[in-house]
Amino acid sequence: MPTAEQPRHYTVRAHTYPWMDTFDGGLVPCIAAHGSWLYNAGFKPGARVTVQAVEGRLIFDLVDPPKEPRLRRCNAFEKYIADRYEPKPGHAIHYEHPGVLVREHILAPMGASTQDFAHAIGVSQDLAECFLAGDYDVDMDLAERLAPFASTSQWFWWELQQKYLAPR
Repeated sequence: MPTAEQPRHYTVRAHTYPWMDTFDGGLVPCIAAHGSWLYNAGFKPGARVTVQAVEGRLIFDLVDPPKEPRLRRCNAFEKYIADRYEPKPGHAIHYEHPGVLVREHILAPMGASTQDFAHAIGVSQDLAECFLAGDYDVDMDLAERLAPFASTSQWFWWELQQKYLAPR
């Protein structure tokens, strides 16, 4: 079975769950691994794995490899964004900050507060407020948190942020 050509190095990050009173004030250790090397090693999207944690080691075993990669359909928000920013002859496209789009087109119709949003994606309320105001850009960590919240891919958010930054 093919494996990564060389060892990968990751940093243990912290997810913040302000409503939790465990793990040192709501900070929970997190490791996010992604890349084509996972696919090449048999860990395809939709695969089920088991994880064994032994002092200083994590061991991932493939339990149920999918027969075919799971295809994801475009959801309503992605379609709305695609329609909203469809190129028109003679018109420049000015993308809004992803946080503003979330605030106006997801949270407002739901009647959700900034605190609700922060809890839902596991970030501090300060970070959520900065993001929703357009003052905090989407990085890979935030993209990973936004993806399940909005039923999108993390790449959707990453690309949206890059399109917003492009003309600057």
